[in-house]
Amino acid sequence: MDTQAATDVPGLPERYRIEEPLGRGGQAQTLAATDTDSGAPVVVKVFRLAGSDAWKRFELFERECAVLRSLKHPSIPAYVEHGGDEDAGVFFLVMQRAPGETLQAQIDAGRRYTDAELESILGGLLDALAYLHSLNPPVIHRDLKPGNVVLGEDGHVWLVDFGSVRDVVVDSRQSTVVGTYGYMAPEQLRGQSSPASDLYGLGATLAAAATGADAAKLPSKGLELELVDVIKPGALRDRLQWMLRADPDLRPATVAKLREGPGLEIRSDVGSLEGANNKFPNLAKTLALTERSRVPALAAMARKELRYVGSATAMVAIVTLVLSGGSFGTVLAMSAIAAGVALPFFRGLVRELDRGG
Repeated sequence: MDTQAATDVPGLPERYRIEEPLGRGGQAQTLAATDTDSGAPVVVKVFRLAGSDAWKRFELFERECAVLRSLKHPSIPAYVEHGGDEDAGVFFLVMQRAPGETLQAQIDAGRRYTDAELESILGGLLDALAYLHSLNPPVIHRDLKPGNVVLGEDGHVWLVDFGSVRDVVVDSRQSTVVGTYGYMAPEQLRGQSSPASDLYGLGATLAAAATGADAAKLPSKGLELELVDVIKPGALRDRLQWMLRADPDLRPATVAKLREGPGLEIRSDVGSLEGANNKFPNLAKTLALTERSRVPALAAMARKELRYVGSATAMVAIVTLVLSGGSFGTVLAMSAIAAGVALPFFRGLVRELDRGG
């Protein structure tokens, strides 16, 4: 990196003494500096705008400045000021420097963490996310990863780098893909994000810390990370696996929901009690009623679901007929598969409930 270019920031007030480069991302570079008026350590984030996407990057710069300026939380570095030189195409953002080192630096150095330490990191970051997501409109970070988590010597946890931040209402029709491979939720590849997307990134970040491996290199099945062989059994692994569900509807939707615990999970395409309620509403009620005195009623409700499964099988047949251009052999095969998967499940459920009654 050209040191002179790194420290030459047109328009930056002279009271900021640049000390060293901290890093460079796709949109900007960050410099460690000191405010000589107050003696406070700060970070200067420099945006050099050139090329065909200059205005897009300027929009991201303005958004980051506006969002950071509006935030007040002990785990988020405070905004100081921003400015720039339009003629030079250089703009800067000055913010509080979070004391400590990044989680990524510790992982790279071979640091290993106890469950208590990981729970502490998780708790600190959940506090920050709960604050961001409670704002009106909610603020989505969209780039949670070990490099954007700073750990202080006193154990304090910081969430940094709001360059990918999204205002849910303002950006509801935009489809910009931002994030880091391995840590961004699958829906972010479609330009979509929600509080559940941040929880996915947090889960991947903690999984990386727990294993010492980049999340992109962890075992996976389809779009879903599999932690069973890389993290020891326990509540922490269960919670992280829940956060890492590929389908955002099967993840905890909010920080509060995550803190309540994963609750009942159904190991099937229904996925969870919440997913069951969406796909098979009467079955969800069946599972929620546990008193033996109500078992006969539950069996009746489960039988009712058989009719829905029959309708679903018919729908599979119709759709397959259209897509296959009239191949009845394909229709029969797909219908058989649908019925073979769903019907035995519900019939078995009815038998068990009748036996329990």
